[in-house]
Amino acid sequence: MDVLDEAKPPDPCHIPSNDILGVTVVPVICAYQEQEFVQIGHYANNEYSESYDEETMLPKPIDLQKVARQIL
Repeated sequence: MDVLDEAKPPDPCHIPSNDILGVTVVPVICAYQEQEFVQIGHYANNEYSESYDEETMLPKPIDLQKVARQIL
């Protein structure tokens, strides 16, 4: 049995700028008749690809073309 689930990526305008960078997890839980049978988590780390002064923080707005994602 194959299961394919696709979703559009979130609209970055709806994500607070403080939440764009850093580690996040996407949990996927599969259940049948209210009985869980598999649980998978995908961890991703989003980093700004250019150096910046941490005291002055990131440039605002954040240039999403400069955000690099690593699947952990």
